[in-house]
Amino acid sequence: MPVDSKRVRAQVEEALRIRGVPLLSHLPLLDSPSFRDATEVACKVVGSFCIAGLANNADPLLLLEWLGEEKALDVLDLQEHALLQRKSFTDEELNEASWRGESITALCWSIGILEELPWPSDTPDYGALFPFIPPEISIERFLATSELRGAQDLFFNLDMYYNLHAAFRHPELWNDYNRECDLLIEVIEARRQVLEWVCYRSNGWYDLSLDT
Repeated sequence: MPVDSKRVRAQVEEALRIRGVPLLSHLPLLDSPSFRDATEVACKVVGSFCIAGLANNADPLLLLEWLGEEKALDVLDLQEHALLQRKSFTDEELNEASWRGESITALCWSIGILEELPWPSDTPDYGALFPFIPPEISIERFLATSELRGAQDLFFNLDMYYNLHAAFRHPELWNDYNRECDLLIEVIEARRQVLEWVCYRSNGWYDLSLDT
């Protein structure tokens, strides 16, 4: 079933009005999506788990050994694999690694592990997802049993975070309301990156343009 961009935008705008979020009236509609498959998304969950571990002092060599034992080194993309072969990391790299936890949240939502994405006013408890993803279950089983959410659900949330991002980037829309009290831009950006990647196969993870 094709996605109706105009209808989705109307639904998103209504949902944001209820939340008191102002709308950027000239924000272009998104193009028709071309979704990744569930296995690709599940691989990115495992890769993001490894990268997020670096921000929590995980030993990258042990992470690589674990993937090797699971015969799953190919779940990593080239950049993830190169990073895990390093012995030291810059503060910027560790900060980026820490936000992979938020990526895991959106990725897990995309394959139905998380029922809904919480409002981006706080970082959720990533640990609550761990019983449902590797290493708590085998990578082979995780990849084989993952199922992508429906197209309408995915595209609605992508357009939601596209509009949230645009609203945050335009403070003149908010009048005297302090948008930073209720929205975390880092969470919005991390989730939008995931959803852009999931909904458009042509989008690379590292070269996404998050224009508004």
